Order: sequence, then structure tokens, then C-alpha cells
Amino acid sequence: MATEPPLLPVPPPVVPDTLRLEILKTLQTASFNRWEKRRNYEWLLSYAIWFGLAGFIAFVALGKDTQFKPPESWGLTVAVFACILVIHAGYLFFMTDGTIRDLHAQRLIETAMCDMTHDIQLCNDFKLTQHFGSKERSESLKWWIDRHGLVAQVLITSILCVFASWTAVMRPKPAIEPSNIGTYCQSCTQYLAPTQSQAVRPEPTRSSVKPGHR
Repeated sequence: MATEPPLLPVPPPVVPDTLRLEILKTLQTASFNRWEKRRNYEWLLSYAIWFGLAGFIAFVALGKDTQFKPPESWGLTVAVFACILVIHAGYLFFMTDGTIRDLHAQRLIETAMCDMTHDIQLCNDFKLTQHFGSKERSESLKWWIDRHGLVAQVLITSILCVFASWTAVMRPKPAIEPSNIGTYCQSCTQYLAPTQSQAVRPEPTRSSVKPGHR
């Protein structure tokens, strides 16, 4: 019984360098656009939170003419600002993670484009610049270096939240004005004061009676 010949792997089609370059450029542009949009959303949210907290501190908590009254429980105030910090940090963490993935994709595509030049020295120098030099770094250190913007933004938000909660808790409560006891109430006299017919005329005293009148 005749055996069938083994199937040979089919070589991939040869892509011309010009077409490959166009494909890489398209991929690099798409990665860059995603990276730019994420960065814009990230910083717009951070600016909005920072200006909101700064405005609260300047005009609400420290303002002289404001009618702001801090809650009775200081724990409620701290919990509100802690929630703001946690939400901001969580949003930034996932947004930064996607931003770093797009950045790594751009580096990978740029490296492939550099390899197309067939210039070994240029490719090696380009790879060194993309990895911050030839010095080896641990994975944990690289993780923090790639997320230095995340750490800085969360730190700024933490400082503002702590200061905002402190100013809100330490703000003096408005003094309670004493009630005006004994003031004249014109609208109440018609109900409380006796009428002229009901008023009791005072008895004349001895000193008020004139001589010759009995």
C-alpha cells in the first residue's frame, strides 16, 4: 500500500518592502491615535478633579462669605474625599495600562521599520534609546518607570483630598444667634392684649383724689 508523501509547509507570501512599510505605518498611526486619546482623557479628568478640589478649598471651605456647613460626623467628610481618590486612582490605573500597551506597540512597530533599513548600528542605537540605555533594569523597576505619571497624578489628588477634608472638618461652625426675647410683636397684641372695654380701670388711690371730691 502506497503511503502519501508528507505535506510540506507552505512558505508565506513574499511581501514587498514598500507594502510592508505602508502596513507598519498604518499600524503605528492607529496605535498612536489610541495612545493620544487615552492621554487626553486621562489628563482632562485629572485637571477637572484638581480644579474642583482647589475650588472647594478656596471658595467653600476657606471662604468667609460661604454658607457651607460641614457635616456633623467628620468620618463622613473623610469618606467622601476617600471615594474621590479611589475612583480617580482606579480610573487612572486602567487608563494608564492601555496607554502603556499602545506605547509598547508603537515601539515594536518602529523597531520593525528600523530593521527594514538593514543598518545594524542604527537599529542597535534605536533599541537602546527605546529602553533607556543599555543598563539592565528589573521588571518591577520598569513597571514603576512606565507608570510614573500615574503615581504623580494620584499623589497630587491625595494631597488635595487630605487638605480639602481637613479644611472641611476644621471649619468653625456658625454661632447660634440668641432669640430676641421680649421684643414687641405688633401682630400678636390684638390676640394677647385686652380690649379697651375689657381693660380693668385702676382704683383711685388716696393721693390721686383731689380735696373736695369724694
